[in-house]
Amino acid sequence: MPTSHDTSHTLEAIERAAAAVREHFSQDSPVEVPAKDLEALRHGNAVFSRSFTVPPGRYSVELVVLDRGVKRTSVRKSVLVVAPLRPGLALSSLAVVKRTEPVPEGVLESSDPLRNGSNRIVPFVNEPSFAAGDTVSLFLVAYPAETGTVGLTLEFSRDGAVVGRSSAELPPADAAGRIPYVASVPTQSFAPGRYEISAVVRMGDAAVRERAFFTIAPERTPAQRVREGSGEQ
Repeated sequence: MPTSHDTSHTLEAIERAAAAVREHFSQDSPVEVPAKDLEALRHGNAVFSRSFTVPPGRYSVELVVLDRGVKRTSVRKSVLVVAPLRPGLALSSLAVVKRTEPVPEGVLESSDPLRNGSNRIVPFVNEPSFAAGDTVSLFLVAYPAETGTVGLTLEFSRDGAVVGRSSAELPPADAAGRIPYVASVPTQSFAPGRYEISAVVRMGDAAVRERAFFTIAPERTPAQRVREGSGEQ
């Protein structure tokens, strides 16, 4: 006999200064699975994604998730600060890529900052952890103020010491004045620990910087892998 699992998501962006709701999104996500798959569903996740534009300011973002099947609600609040646009060279946040998803054929162009050609970038929401040897992919968008050569330097630091650095020349800006760029970084030489990535984009004398973080987890021993495979704690 199938078991229904119905979840509703609501997202509100509120400007604290004006105490007015600027954006509001909601989505119902009914899910019906066989009883034997219910446990796997409980350990999975659902992705809710919306793009919106607001003027510079400080905002409160409220996320409410309602599970109608068990009549439980979870609420999370966070702060979003939109800085005023500065003249000259600009750089988006530096995102660590979780995966990419193909944009369905026929979908119209949009201002979604995570669109990259025929794909959409899905970033990690929290600071991610990788196994030794995994490839770490990064996504950013540069906004040059004029035509010319734009360079990118990626610097990797651990415990305050620089352990890696790479540089590249970015491609020309698209018709909207954006330079979306994905960089893939092998981590075979990275020891376990927490790393800071610093992305510096330069054009002439101008430079802008963004940072992100990730962790390389210690390698598991054969005994640990055996215990995990057998379900032992």
